[in-house]
Parts: sequence; C-alpha cells; structure tokens
Amino acid sequence: MSPENAVYLTGPKQLESLNGYSRIYYGAEFCETLLPAEKEFLRVVDFANENSLGFSLLTPFLTDSGMKRIDKLLTILSKNHAEAEVIVNDWGLLRRVNNLNLKPVMGRLINKQQRGPRTILLKGAPEGMFEHYSRGIADSEEMQNFLLENNIFRIELDNLLQGVGSDFSKTKLKASLHYPFAFISTSRLCLAANCESLLGRKKIDLGSCSRECERYLFKLKSKDMPVELLLKGNSYFFENKKIPENLAAQGIDRIVKKDSL
Repeated sequence: MSPENAVYLTGPKQLESLNGYSRIYYGAEFCETLLPAEKEFLRVVDFANENSLGFSLLTPFLTDSGMKRIDKLLTILSKNHAEAEVIVNDWGLLRRVNNLNLKPVMGRLINKQQRGPRTILLKGAPEGMFEHYSRGIADSEEMQNFLLENNIFRIELDNLLQGVGSDFSKTKLKASLHYPFAFISTSRLCLAANCESLLGRKKIDLGSCSRECERYLFKLKSKDMPVELLLKGNSYFFENKKIPENLAAQGIDRIVKKDSL
C-alpha cells in the first residue's frame, strides 16, 4: 500500500502549483513569530476544503502570547475544517485541541529522536546501539499508552541518517515521515535575526524580528560533520533524500514532503 502524500507549505503562494497531494501541512513548526495571520490561514483552509484535501496545522513551542495567537487559528479550524489535525509541539496546547474536537498529532519537537548527524560516525559501535539510536521516545510502551489516552493516534518522524527503526505496526498508532529535510534542533534565539545589518552581528536576543529567515538559508560545513547543516532561522536541519524501505510494515503511512526550507 502506497503512503499518503502530504505537502508542507511555507506560504499561500504555493497553492498555485499544488498537484498530486492529498493533504496540506501549514502553519509554523519552530517559531511562533511565523504563525500565519488569520485571513491568510483561512484562505489556505478554504482551499483545502474546496479541493477535498486533508489539513494539518503545524504549531511550535509556545509562550503565553503565542498560545493566544494559536487559539484564534484553532477556533477558525474547528469551524471550517472539523476533520483537521493539529501537530502539537507544546504539551500545553494538547487540552485545548482536544476540547475543540480536533485531532492532535505528536509533533517532531516533542517526539525526541537521536537526530544529530554525527551518530553515523560511530563506526565499530555495537549493532544494538544503532538500532537504539534509530528509535525515539514514542517507541516506549509507556509513551504510547499516554498518547492513546490523550486521543493522539499519529506521530511525526524525521528521516534519520542512521535509519528509522520505529515500528508502530502492532499498535493503534500511525506515523508520518518528513522528507527530505530532517530537523536537528531549535532555540528561541534566532541567528538570522538582524543578519541584514552590520550592527546586527553583535546582537542575538529575543527581541524584534523582521522575518529574515524567510529570505535567507545558511549552509554550514565542518570536517567533523558527515553532512552539510542547514540553518533556517532558529533551527538546524540536514537533507536526507533516501527514503527507508518497507515504510508500511513499520506503520508509517504518510510522507510529508517539503520542497525547500
């Protein structure tokens, strides 16, 4: 059985060339400052409805201010796309999602995996170590029981360089694999902020944001890293174009594609 094809959008302009997908991922996964405006958000939700597409709202870790902004988007979603998913990356949002009868999904930020690309440099390590590093906290029975008790039936996964060993085929859970960009880590400190200003070189804080991250992607190379690191705003990624075999056998029934960071 072929996996469901979903597309990760970074802006409504991408709707113009959308083809061959059955689900839209839209929102902000790593920074609350990038959450869409209500009018823009409704436009994308309406497009999904008009074209009979599934919809998954991406949400980041949140401050109190961010929680208020998200709450407005959740209200729009519950009124206009009752079958929508909400990718939860802050446990504080879970109760609100359930109260609105939307479908919560365990996001990549709270599904801890061993994402660091240096893992594959552990040559000579026992085979069991790589197997351990190919899994995440959602593989534990305790976590799976917690998720199901809180109406979470889907988990978001990264395409790890050491392979994806998670197996949900014998559980009530399903999983989505993000491709080709795998998330490594994130922070509230954004290294892209003020990057267009010479004065900004000396200033890295939680202050004003001109959304420079929407215009710049930084590529970082090191002899100690097996792959190139990609810095987008406050988050690091790497690219892995190799899709694991036998996804269906592992309970992974959806691929979330993002054409660019």
